Amino acid sequence: ASLIGHAMSIRMYAWLLSADEKYLASARTSGRFLAERQDPSGGWHHDAGYSLDAAQCVMEGFCTYERLSRDRSFHETFVRAADRMITGTVTPEGAPLIGNLTECGEYAHFAFLAWKQSGLERHNKGGEAILKNITDHFEANDGYWGTAVQPKSSAIIGPPKPCPNPH
Repeated sequence: ASLIGHAMSIRMYAWLLSADEKYLASARTSGRFLAERQDPSGGWHHDAGYSLDAAQCVMEGFCTYERLSRDRSFHETFVRAADRMITGTVTPEGAPLIGNLTECGEYAHFAFLAWKQSGLERHNKGGEAILKNITDHFEANDGYWGTAVQPKSSAIIGPPKPCPNPH
């Protein structure tokens, strides 16, 4: 799922630069494929081996598709993926759920990207909470970020969560 999400973005930029409709059609086909397989939590747990169910990568693909094509047919899928990414990274109170701050930098970027496209304040607040976790662990004397924090809980260190079977 994650690579398909990234490939959607690449094909959208190929369409933008070349005006060749085959890239837009291919991205749309991938979007339908992914939208049909999104799980109830907003991720792709059954099609991804990542802690966030590839929600961040697929969200980026849907965001790029919507922003460049102005086609909002996958908007709700995009919003659910952004919500999954944020709620898998920080608690509603802003505590970290993932201990790798380098990885969380990517999620802060994607949360702000989601907010810019969706206009939903919860995406902005999620980005701010993720960014706060990163900046709170800046080692000012050494000039870098500590790369690991103790998460409140995590899909990686916590007990396995059963994936709902859609069938």
